[in-house]
Amino acid sequence: GCRPIKVKEWPLTREGLKYDRCWIIVDENGVSNNIAALPRASMIQPTITEERLILEAEGVNPLDLPLEKSYKPEDVEMISHNAVKGSAVDEGEEASNWITKLISKPGRRFRIFRAVPDRPRSGVETMRHYDIDPRDTLIQ
Repeated sequence: GCRPIKVKEWPLTREGLKYDRCWIIVDENGVSNNIAALPRASMIQPTITEERLILEAEGVNPLDLPLEKSYKPEDVEMISHNAVKGSAVDEGEEASNWITKLISKPGRRFRIFRAVPDRPRSGVETMRHYDIDPRDTLIQ
């Protein structure tokens, strides 16, 4: 869990808030951890602009990621979070270096993955990515 984003209004989809739980931190074994295991993750302040996700935390330069990302089917990996499996793509080496430096656990390597919407998932969905639909509303 990162710090919350304070907004006056936000797109609401059929499944919840747009971009909620779209990214996840995993270790070198592809396993996610909760905030108790990675307390420094709670220092991350996310900002979402029209096209970017910007992650900021004390001691590291900001990480700037596109909200939308192209990927090839062979880039999709299955990752697990609390026994729930989901399809995701790795945000790359820059993101991995950033989160590894922030988490600061000697001998451990971390990666940031983004959920992908067009692959089947098993279990309860916890990693989501949605597009706005004409039936969607804004939280105000």
